[in-house]
Amino acid sequence: MLIVELIILLPIGAGWLIARKGWPNGTSRWKDIWFYLFLCAALALSAGLGAFGSFVISAFEQVFASFGADLPIGTAVLFGGRHLLWLMLVATMALRLRVANTKAITPFALVCVADLVIFAFVLWALYAPIFTLC
Repeated sequence: MLIVELIILLPIGAGWLIARKGWPNGTSRWKDIWFYLFLCAALALSAGLGAFGSFVISAFEQVFASFGADLPIGTAVLFGGRHLLWLMLVATMALRLRVANTKAITPFALVCVADLVIFAFVLWALYAPIFTLC
């Protein structure tokens, strides 16, 4: 349970620290609130995806190694590049630095969508060998 809380709370705290500049003059508070929410969501999803790649996928890799069966190509690619999932967090941080003055919500919404699409691929790749056994 502690790991789940750290995965959720650390990126949100980091997003708050990165985005914290007070309320600029002449902008609405709601735009800033949405910006911070999308930034924190993008950071949390990206960090969760990276942690999922490091911890959960390695457990699946050990289980499938004990089967001794051939793995589908998607699963083999996922096992080979599971640590690359941390790059989404790096990309989110770089994006935050790029749009530092604009408070644009769209890039972070796209990062959230990309994280969810990648997570869907990860789930498919993890369960594809199980479906081929049935």
